[in-house]
Amino acid sequence: MTDEQAYKLGEWLNKNQNRPLSYMEKEFLKSLVDQSNTIGQLIENLAGLAGMMR
Repeated sequence: MTDEQAYKLGEWLNKNQNRPLSYMEKEFLKSLVDQSNTIGQLIENLAGLAGMMR
């Protein structure tokens, strides 16, 4: 993960920390966890998600 990706992930988490998750968002996050074999992969997947949500 690059510094920019880490920054985007932190920014996205900060902006959305109190927003309730929809059912579809929960299912999507579950699939990201299932696809990840390591914590690093999970973080990269979340960083990609944060980049898509910008």
